Amino acid sequence: MAYYEPTGTGGDGALLTGVVEDLDGCLVVQGDDIDGEEPYVPVFATNDSTAREIRQGTTVNLGGGAPRVFAGDWAYPDACPAAGPYWVVAQPE
Repeated sequence: MAYYEPTGTGGDGALLTGVVEDLDGCLVVQGDDIDGEEPYVPVFATNDSTAREIRQGTTVNLGGGAPRVFAGDWAYPDACPAAGPYWVVAQPE
């Protein structure tokens, strides 16, 4: 699972809906509403407990957005592509 250290308030102006799949050790979300050919790697705030409940085969609805450049303090598994695409999941309220 990829994580970021939350700062300020995050937005959830978009919704990513799909099924979580394990691609060579990297959890990604695949779905019909995803633009482009590659699935998104969800990035959760370190204080988001829902990240621990995500497993392969889980259907998710994740508010957030896909940044062009990921700024801030974050970590992702080596199995995930450094270039993404990443979906920054909105911080829990």
